[in-house]
Amino acid sequence: MISFEKRKYKRIDSNTRLELYFDDTLFKAEVINLSLSGICCKTIARYNYLPDKILNFDLFIPINNETYLIKSHGLIVRETYSAGICFLAIYYNGLINDQSKDILKRYIFA
Repeated sequence: MISFEKRKYKRIDSNTRLELYFDDTLFKAEVINLSLSGICCKTIARYNYLPDKILNFDLFIPINNETYLIKSHGLIVRETYSAGICFLAIYYNGLINDQSKDILKRYIFA
């Protein structure tokens, strides 16, 4: 059986570092995968994440021997918990600037 991905943007697996800011509290996270429209990540489940909550984030993108920092904000669209870990889906399409989008394109389509 052939399965076709219906996503608008290509998604890649990644273990890039991510820092999430909720109400001035920093939570370190690890990216599971990302695309031009959002991030799936995991972090320690020690904060009451709220769906549809806007959060600020710092995303560290390694390209060649350099690391680029993307500072932006996104919207939590899904969260699940398992064994003390919180898995988040963060939507940021239209919320990041053009320079950040160019960095993501270089990383995703490398």
